[in-house]
Amino acid sequence: MSDAAFGRILPVACVLHASVLALVLWFACASAQAGEGGRPTIVEDLEKGYGGFFVFTTADGRNYDIFQRIESSQGLSADANIVCMMNECLLEIAAMPQSAVARYSDETSNIGGLRRRLSGIRDAYSAMRMASPDNRPATIDAWHESLMRLTLCLKTAEECR
Repeated sequence: MSDAAFGRILPVACVLHASVLALVLWFACASAQAGEGGRPTIVEDLEKGYGGFFVFTTADGRNYDIFQRIESSQGLSADANIVCMMNECLLEIAAMPQSAVARYSDETSNIGGLRRRLSGIRDAYSAMRMASPDNRPATIDAWHESLMRLTLCLKTAEECR
């Protein structure tokens, strides 16, 4: 190839290279907002942060249902939404509307209140599972209370401080 031909190809190659680099950077930036499989990063972080104790599912990509892993039917109401798979069962505990997903996806938002609610559920469930038969009703009530606090937190930011 002559130097003249190479001189004409080089600018085109540089433009293509810059375009590819811009595309890669755009995908990296978009990935920060939309974790694996297009799911919001906040959803991915919460699932991973609790070691899979909570599972977030969606039918429409905007609103999420939050499920908690359970080991028995202890403390569950007869109309509880339970999904069982091979080795585990999950209980639907709350709905995370699109407004809450957006609120907690904002990098400036404080998710400490939401994390405290989820930690409270995990801890209350653990206490219930380990409670003696005499103490079990009180621990079941504490677990139900923590579930209610999460639901309120997801509805309004004021309830999640």
